[in-house]
Amino acid sequence: MRETLHRRRGARVDYYRTVTGVPRVETVEDPRREGQLIRTVRLEGVQELVTCGDCWSVPGVQRELADLRHSGAGARG
Repeated sequence: MRETLHRRRGARVDYYRTVTGVPRVETVEDPRREGQLIRTVRLEGVQELVTCGDCWSVPGVQRELADLRHSGAGARG
């Protein structure tokens, strides 16, 4: 795979990286506002998926990547 080439009228992308994992919600204290809590989502079992530029535009591949991002299923064994 080749690096992304940036040109005056756009860029040529050879591949796309997607990161997924099993989401875990945490509530922690906001370091900027004492006594305030914030909700964060952390990923466990992070997995990186690489899709070639040609496959990226295929609707079925887009659906599968979206499902993996939302469910974290790709990171489960």
